[in-house]
Amino acid sequence: MKAVTKYGAPLAFAILLGACGGDDSGTGNTIEAIEYSGNNSAASLSADNQGVYATSSAEVVAKSIAANVSDDPMDNLPIAAVSRVSSDQKALLKQAVGSVLEYTLEGLPIAATQNDTGDCGGAASMSGSESKATIVYSDYCFYDLYGDVVYADGSLSYVYSSSGDIEIVTYRFSDFTISYDEESSTLNGGMTDHYKWSESDKEYYSVYSSWNYSVTQNGVTQQYSGTIECSSVAASSCEYDEQIQGSHGEVYQLSDLYVYDGDSYYTVEATFYHPEYGYVDLEASNITLCSDGSVGDGTIILEDNSGTTMTVTFNGCGSSPTVTLN
Repeated sequence: MKAVTKYGAPLAFAILLGACGGDDSGTGNTIEAIEYSGNNSAASLSADNQGVYATSSAEVVAKSIAANVSDDPMDNLPIAAVSRVSSDQKALLKQAVGSVLEYTLEGLPIAATQNDTGDCGGAASMSGSESKATIVYSDYCFYDLYGDVVYADGSLSYVYSSSGDIEIVTYRFSDFTISYDEESSTLNGGMTDHYKWSESDKEYYSVYSSWNYSVTQNGVTQQYSGTIECSSVAASSCEYDEQIQGSHGEVYQLSDLYVYDGDSYYTVEATFYHPEYGYVDLEASNITLCSDGSVGDGTIILEDNSGTTMTVTFNGCGSSPTVTLN
């Protein structure tokens, strides 16, 4: 049984990337999440909007599961080729990985010179300075913790700055691809982290982070976008929002997202923001997914501030769900 995900794979994955870098695509020194500009007021569930909420809630549940519990071969990313970065900045980048991912640092190439040869072939080159650099990988070959061969291609870059006691690092990646065990994943996009040193805890924590990037694996592309704001090292001090783009281009938002993978089923809890109607509480249980990624079985319960509930019961792949308004 897999562990509960509080902030989700997108954040964990983006934090891991924080120790690596990004590409030169895009403009400016910050990465912004997909913007949710819809209704931020409490919704009222009714017969008029129950069809819209049934369809949209099913989509966000399926996409949040795909984004937060999928096995990600990109966990084997090589750590930044940033040999000229100061020790404090190296500590900052390393801290970005977080304690749950620190095991991935061991045995991976932490730094490279201007031109570096991989452990088992290929090359990586770096250009720039301590505050701004680009790393280009070409069939860069290294071994993961289990001794398996991993290849990296594409480019990553980072921009570092500070403002008072806040350290700011932006990472961008362009067609950055990791391949191993006949699997490959390609990243495009980036993230920006604002870090602060906690003297009492002797570690950095993310005051504010925003990310917007995509991962393409086996021909399927998943978009990750969100923000997190923390007032201390403690995870309980953090407020996490994830933005999800719908199949017709609309943007939904999930706050306080919680995803649990019970191996044979999924549980999802969140505050669900619909751009037209506003927010409701969402609780999905016993969810299974079909081969196309949509919800197959399970139940989604939505509740508005007045206590009105809507239950969406899924009856198997290819069957229409049953919607009940109470």
